[in-house]
Amino acid sequence: MSFKHHPSISVVVPAFNVERYLEEAMDSLLAQTEKFHEIIVVNDGSTDGTAERLARYAHVDSVHIVHTANQGLGPARNEGLSHATGDFVYFLDSDDFILPHFVTTIDTIIRKNPSVDLIFCSGEIFFDPEYPSEGRAGVRRDEFRRRVSGLYPTGLDAVAALLATRLFSPSACLYVSRRSLWNTELRFKPIVHEDDEVITRLCARARVTCISRSALYMRRIRAGSIMHTKTSRRNAAGYFCALTSTWQVYADTLHARHRSVLLQQFHAQAWQYLHACRRAGIVPRFHELLFLLRRLRHIPRADLLRTLLPLTFRQWIRQGKRLLA
Repeated sequence: MSFKHHPSISVVVPAFNVERYLEEAMDSLLAQTEKFHEIIVVNDGSTDGTAERLARYAHVDSVHIVHTANQGLGPARNEGLSHATGDFVYFLDSDDFILPHFVTTIDTIIRKNPSVDLIFCSGEIFFDPEYPSEGRAGVRRDEFRRRVSGLYPTGLDAVAALLATRLFSPSACLYVSRRSLWNTELRFKPIVHEDDEVITRLCARARVTCISRSALYMRRIRAGSIMHTKTSRRNAAGYFCALTSTWQVYADTLHARHRSVLLQQFHAQAWQYLHACRRAGIVPRFHELLFLLRRLRHIPRADLLRTLLPLTFRQWIRQGKRLLA
């Protein structure tokens, strides 16, 4: 596909109880040196002043506001997708913002590479003023940066390059994708860690993919956000859903190089799942996980032992305490 004119980019912004941050996000979208095709904001059943804040933008032609009952981040993004009409789509979390040259940078990449399906960009973090100073030292500051750049024949080839740097954030705020990739089968699931689940399926569909080291996205680190709350069963369940999706893509893939990439991704997600189970103090779904690993014909014994032994010992201690009580 070639673009005689500028490619159109829709942005989807799910919003839930973000009255304190919403205006900064919206203003960053409207302050672009080149305009977005449309800005679709999904008010996901907010109970604070989010709806009132959004009303201030109702007069802007490019802004479309959708109000729904609360359903979660993934379904809210899907709702926004159903209203999108641009050639490409971008997802922005409503407590973050983007830099003024975002659209210009993405537009330039697409016009130079008209067949591109997927564009990964970089991001930087910043701390909300109320985020406790004692917790800042443990936050990885380069998590949203890309250490490589270039053009790749497929999305999975780009994933291979990113995994080789040992720094691959699946955040939906770090890529722009061709809207036609998002058919009825490719949607965000109603889980925690929906980005981890959808990224493999998206990359398996994408052909030409670009990785840019340009930092275009600013991620707010704040207390109370989805990604900075205590690990729970929902976190473990989200990672398990992600690894099962990766396993299914692996099973459907014939290309040897791509299968190798998917194997790496599966092992990483399996470790995330086991680590989440350990932190939440719950027993992993061993039988199902081992079944998938056997089907892969490759079991990462070192990772399994590193993660499982501490959990096993803790379970023994708890059982001993119950017997002695």
